[in-house]
Amino acid sequence: MKEKISQFLSEIVEEVSAEEFLSIMEIPPEEAMGDLSLPCFVAQYVMTLAVAFNKFYHDCAILKAEETVKQARLALTELTQQVLCDGCGLLGVECPEEM
Repeated sequence: MKEKISQFLSEIVEEVSAEEFLSIMEIPPEEAMGDLSLPCFVAQYVMTLAVAFNKFYHDCAILKAEETVKQARLALTELTQQVLCDGCGLLGVECPEEM
C-alpha cells in the first residue's frame, strides 16, 4: 500500500515535499532509531517524521483536494499518525485522539 501511495503522491503533489516525507517513511525503524534502548534515537525519529509531515501538510491540501487525491492523502495521514503514536508510546508519551 505504501508503494501505491508513494507512486500516486509523487505524480500529484509538490515533488520536494512528497519525496522528503516519503523518504523518511521508507527508512526501516530499526535503522532510523538506532539502539532502541536509547530514547534519544526514538525521539529523533519521531521528531523528524513529525517535521516532515508538518511540511507535507502545509504544502499539500488534503480535504480540499480532488476525491482520489484526498483519499490517498488521508491514508498517508493515518499511516503517519500510527507511526507517530507508536514512537511516542515507546517514549511513554500518550498521543491525542485528534488535533
